[in-house]
Amino acid sequence: MAPLITVLPFVFRLRQCISEYISSNDSGSRHLANAVKYASAFPVVLLSALMHRDDEDENSVLFSLWLMCVLFNSIYSFYWDVVMDWGLGNTPSPQSKVSYPPLLRPILMFQEPSIYYLAMLLDFFLRTSWSLKLSDHVHLKEIIASGFVMEGAEVMRRWLWVYFRAEKEWITKRYEAPHQRSIPKLHNIYALHNRLDDSNDMPLSP
Repeated sequence: MAPLITVLPFVFRLRQCISEYISSNDSGSRHLANAVKYASAFPVVLLSALMHRDDEDENSVLFSLWLMCVLFNSIYSFYWDVVMDWGLGNTPSPQSKVSYPPLLRPILMFQEPSIYYLAMLLDFFLRTSWSLKLSDHVHLKEIIASGFVMEGAEVMRRWLWVYFRAEKEWITKRYEAPHQRSIPKLHNIYALHNRLDDSNDMPLSP
């Protein structure tokens, strides 16, 4: 019963992604790729349930399969959060006239890049931690798998995701929307911050 309850949210989101793909008239490959993210959670939950058997040899094989599924699900979900939903993970090309910190993007709302790097690290950890409590082989679950801690971590991850997703959507609509193309764009807020800091360091004219 517990595996069924665990997998229900992924079933609902998978169904939503497939419905959006069908309604997009074959032009919504993004929805199909997003569906893979939710579908990849099913083997993790299923193998976790099967590993509770007493056969140690069988459990060893199942654990290896489970670990591969966990890695795929965690890395894929992390990639989707950072690159597809947050618009991060970019690197400026040598020919580009716009410079910005590696693995971020030209327009940042926070001046300090470390905030984004920390958010990415937290997202990866929190994306992985949900699966640790499902396996008896992972002894870290005694530390992090209590219901209160895990639920709190998931709430934190969702708030983190919502904020940076909203930031990316605002930037897209404000600086990249078609109706804004006639308005001069601010291509590099990060660079603007640096210029403002430099100007503040200049001595005031008498």
